[in-house]
Amino acid sequence: MLKPLAVHPTNPRYFTDRSGKAVYLTGSHTWNNLQHNQAYPSVDYDKYLDFLQEYNHNFIRLWAWEQAAWGPWAAGKVSIEPIPYQRTGPGTALDGKSKFDLTQFNQAYFDRLRNRVATAQERG
Repeated sequence: MLKPLAVHPTNPRYFTDRSGKAVYLTGSHTWNNLQHNQAYPSVDYDKYLDFLQEYNHNFIRLWAWEQAAWGPWAAGKVSIEPIPYQRTGPGTALDGKSKFDLTQFNQAYFDRLRNRVATAQERG
């Protein structure tokens, strides 16, 4: 069973896997590795993982946006999908689509999240 990482006892800039061996987390960041938006090209997730493996990166931050549209980096509307909640209405949200029902999860979002984490785990 894997144990959580801990702060290295003699060098607090590193972690340890509790065997005494230092573990250094390193990774790369890209905006669209979990959700898609129109402001950036879609990420080919398998190629992204290839890149991480090629450079011996062992840490990923799956970037999640909480809003359905717009962002401070874009001059106009940018739609972001998938979002964790279903859009069932009634009524229309500010982005022109059905309002969210915060009592109903969007299974597609969680399926993608689970798949991305599992795929990364399989690749080490």
